[in-house]
Amino acid sequence: MTIAEITTGITTLGGVAKSLSSVLEAVKDGRVREAIIETQSKVLDSQAKLLHFQMEFDALAQTNRELESKLAEKQCWEAVAARYELRQFSPDIIAYALKRDLAGSEPHHFVCPHCFGERKRSILQRPGRGDEVLICHACKLQIYTEESSAGGCSAW
Repeated sequence: MTIAEITTGITTLGGVAKSLSSVLEAVKDGRVREAIIETQSKVLDSQAKLLHFQMEFDALAQTNRELESKLAEKQCWEAVAARYELRQFSPDIIAYALKRDLAGSEPHHFVCPHCFGERKRSILQRPGRGDEVLICHACKLQIYTEESSAGGCSAW
């Protein structure tokens, strides 16, 4: 049942209830009057149930929209995360590195492992040329690197 059908049902039942009220006033016979009152009561009960169903439908539609949004966010993050791999600077120090074959025109870089775990991509930066530390400006994590003889980071 769609929202349009529920709305049409509510409108129709409202019209029927008004019509029955008019007929009730015009009828003199007690048995007919009782039957109309009973029918009118059932119509009003049906109208209340349709309103309840409409509210349930609206709540389910909202939940569905929220779940679709979360799914889209998850799929977007998974696409970003698939472009990175875990790299080791030293036995106890790791970060995520952009996979070279997926870099395209993007420069090679490392991202913070803490922020990555929080589904955020925060690029690690060197505060100065030749510094042996990479800093995450989002969470302030510092990763001390070992410089290779060529002057670059050994995890590159």
